[in-house]
Amino acid sequence: MKKIIFSTLRGLLSLALVAWLGYYLYANWDLFSASADVSRYHLAALAVCILATWVINSLQVLLLLRMEHIHVGFWENLLVQTATLLANYVPMRIGTILRFRYFKKVHGLEYTRLGGIAGLRLLILVSATGLLGTVGLLGYWLSGDLLVNRLLWVLFLGMLCVPAATYLLAIRRFRLPGGRTGVVLGLFLSGFVSIRQQPRVAWFVLGLLLCQFVLLAIRLYISFDALQVQLSPWVLLLLAPTATLFAFLTITPGNLGLREWVIGVLSLAAGYQFDGAVFAGVIDRAVLMGCTFAFGAVGLVYLQLRLNRAGRGNQTAVAGRP
Repeated sequence: MKKIIFSTLRGLLSLALVAWLGYYLYANWDLFSASADVSRYHLAALAVCILATWVINSLQVLLLLRMEHIHVGFWENLLVQTATLLANYVPMRIGTILRFRYFKKVHGLEYTRLGGIAGLRLLILVSATGLLGTVGLLGYWLSGDLLVNRLLWVLFLGMLCVPAATYLLAIRRFRLPGGRTGVVLGLFLSGFVSIRQQPRVAWFVLGLLLCQFVLLAIRLYISFDALQVQLSPWVLLLLAPTATLFAFLTITPGNLGLREWVIGVLSLAAGYQFDGAVFAGVIDRAVLMGCTFAFGAVGLVYLQLRLNRAGRGNQTAVAGRP
């Protein structure tokens, strides 16, 4: 019953955010069309940055998989990632479900273990978001620009401290129970155990995340430039990591509406206009969706072919048993 209520509320939230974005664009279209000056240069530059972001994102996952001795090819992982991005525009995070099913059927990776790897990456992502966001706030404050909302300090410092406390205290002192529960928890926490034994992997993933933030900051700069808005580099350090974090925590299909709202709210808290920030997010979203549908379709075909091949292989193995 609780699951049905949660799914219903999530669906209503998704519908509300998408409807809000559509209405906001409709109501402010004259302002958007008057201020926008989107050239081919802007579109091409955004597309290149988006593709580079996907490559860096894929490398993060690849490093964590290799750390767990799961040998996945670079192009394979990249294609599965693009397929996931496209399918996540369907409600209920179908892309994530397909991704978990792919690694289970093709590589024999348990759902719990893959979930643990995703949780580990999320922990590093939250830490990186807090780190870069705090640096951005500090730089913005020292530069003598407009005052920022104090809640942003609480938000980013919390992102920096909570994951660190979780890693250093909770996991270190955690003792697995016996039975089936212990086995499941052991699979989920295997990535956390491995990364404590190989801390260099965490630093590599953190470095890749910082590169990803820089690319998203460049994308936002290009989008704001298309609207003839000059944004402080320090504000970009607030927007980029937070937008990346919300992209990971998918709430609406493809985070449509939510990501634009977050960019607008953070820009407003930093002293910039809300509507200009939303429009900049929409420009980036338009190019992102174009790339996602173009390359994600290829990824979906690849994913389905590999799943079909794995299914035939399993049927052959069962038929061959005496």
